[in-house]
Amino acid sequence: MLTKEQTDRFATEGVLVVENILPPELLTRIRAEYAQLLDILYDDWHAQGLVPSPGRQDFWAKLLTAYKAGCDWFQPM
Repeated sequence: MLTKEQTDRFATEGVLVVENILPPELLTRIRAEYAQLLDILYDDWHAQGLVPSPGRQDFWAKLLTAYKAGCDWFQPM
């Protein structure tokens, strides 16, 4: 249940950050899934010449490189 302060913040800012809402094991699995997805996308963008070789870039470095290169993807719901 959200507090009045949380609902007020959401009403005024349009976003609410709730810390530790997901169990750590689930968060680890979600991060791994997104890392795998980005690896696949990045390799394809690299094959198209849109981004440099990933080298030893981590998830965040690949994401930033792809963003700067104008690469984008849509993941339907």
